[in-house]
Amino acid sequence: MKTLFTIIPFVSSLVSFIFAIFVFKRYLARRRPYLLLWGSDAY
Repeated sequence: MKTLFTIIPFVSSLVSFIFAIFVFKRYLARRRPYLLLWGSDAY
């Protein structure tokens, strides 16, 4: 049970970090200010 409390936050952080990378890549391609805010707030 203790490992479950370790794995869930790690997976959640990993998903959030991957999402932030994708949003930041989209910001670099389109240069929309709101995408930069989304990318920085996602992580």
